[in-house]
Parts: sequence; structure tokens; C-alpha cells
Amino acid sequence: MGKSTSAKLPPSKDHDELVVDKQARRECGGVSRMTFYRWERDPELQFPPAIKINKRKYRSRILLEQFKARLKASRPLKARARGCTGTAAPIGRASGPR
Repeated sequence: MGKSTSAKLPPSKDHDELVVDKQARRECGGVSRMTFYRWERDPELQFPPAIKINKRKYRSRILLEQFKARLKASRPLKARARGCTGTAAPIGRASGPR
């Protein structure tokens, strides 16, 4: 009868959202799945663990942001996990010759 509407909750400290790995990789400079695999296995990096739902991997937004903040604060660590920033890389093919 009536339309069901769902409001998107604003981000807050009490509300965490899940980020699909593909989006998280884009936010980390377009790194590969293998890079995430390696980051997961390096305890020194404290990379957020994957949350698997229906064979898809997600990351906690709060933990991902904390990880990115630690990278910015730590130069040697940043060299090991280079490229992870808060901005998403453009979707699609990179321009220029290969």
C-alpha cells in the first residue's frame, strides 16, 4: 500500500557502517586484493579484519578510518602500506599509455 522509505543514518561514533572491500581498496589508492591479503597477515599494521557476508568481504568504517589515521601518523609504516588515503580513486581504466 504505502511506500517503504529508509533513511540513511549519519555517521557517528555509535553507528558503524560496513565498507565493501572494493571501495576500501579504492580509498587506499586503488591497491589490489593481494595487498589487502598481505596487510591482513601483517599484525604490525593492525589492518581491520574482514567481515564476510554472503561470500563478500566488508570492513568496519570506523576501523578503516583509524587504520588510515595511523598510516598518516607513522612514516615507516606508511612506506610499507603506501598509498592509503581518505580519498577514493576514480572508477574505470587509468588514462595514459600502458
